[in-house]
Amino acid sequence: MDQAVFIYGALWWLYGAVGTYVLGTQTRGRQLIWGITGLLLGPVGMLAALVIPAIQGRIPQTTRSRWTAMGFTFGLLVISEVFVRSDGGQSALLYAFLR
Repeated sequence: MDQAVFIYGALWWLYGAVGTYVLGTQTRGRQLIWGITGLLLGPVGMLAALVIPAIQGRIPQTTRSRWTAMGFTFGLLVISEVFVRSDGGQSALLYAFLR
């Protein structure tokens, strides 16, 4: 059980780090700074990557924003499926269709 929690936490942190980097750089931010922020803050960095450029008045590149949103949505879906199935549960998508 403890090993599973560690793996879940590591996957969530990695997902947050990549998300911080992508969200932070789509407003023409510094790649190194957003990469380090993502590694240090993980999922909280994604919130910072949304709020800080908005406060500074920087506008994201719209085409990249659409692909980013689609990618993150798919990523959250995949991660949630891995979590549910690794605990021996039924797939969330299958459960939704069987209801």
